[in-house]
Amino acid sequence: MSDRSVLAPKVRHVFRLLALVGRHGGVNRAMLCEETGLSRASLSRLIRTIRTLYGVRLVWDPRAEEYAISDWGVFDGAQLLRHVRRLAKAGDL
Repeated sequence: MSDRSVLAPKVRHVFRLLALVGRHGGVNRAMLCEETGLSRASLSRLIRTIRTLYGVRLVWDPRAEEYAISDWGVFDGAQLLRHVRRLAKAGDL
């Protein structure tokens, strides 16, 4: 593991969730819960945190029953996705 292994668990969940939604364009709740290991209640709190702290417009489409990102807020979407790939490759995510 590298120095990045000191990432707080919540930050890992933030990165993982944003990467999932960013890569797939639209992701349902069940997939997000499965991939992040969070319960539905914890997922809802994390989404609220992401919206509030980082200004990410993570929107729910009730017809498709999926979340999508309409604005990356303080993040550069492409840069974040590259960073998450590097973390995953190093085993830090």
